[in-house]
Amino acid sequence: MNTAVEPTIALGKRFGLEPDAIFRLWKSALKDDDSLLDEAITAAYDRMTAVDPARAEEVISLIIRRQRGARLAFRNVLSRR
Repeated sequence: MNTAVEPTIALGKRFGLEPDAIFRLWKSALKDDDSLLDEAITAAYDRMTAVDPARAEEVISLIIRRQRGARLAFRNVLSRR
């Protein structure tokens, strides 16, 4: 079983929450804790730059400028291995 899916299933069973509710709670927790948010952003940045530094720079620029395609570009660069 995929380890990325396993915690969601375990949490959903343990707390009786749907995956979208767990995601919203996790998102709120990250927003409320600057150190957790910094860790999440650092991990995403490190992963992006390790895979494709040039593309990572382009995607970060799109995000900073709040361009329409930023979300899809970010998702695509994170999904690369």
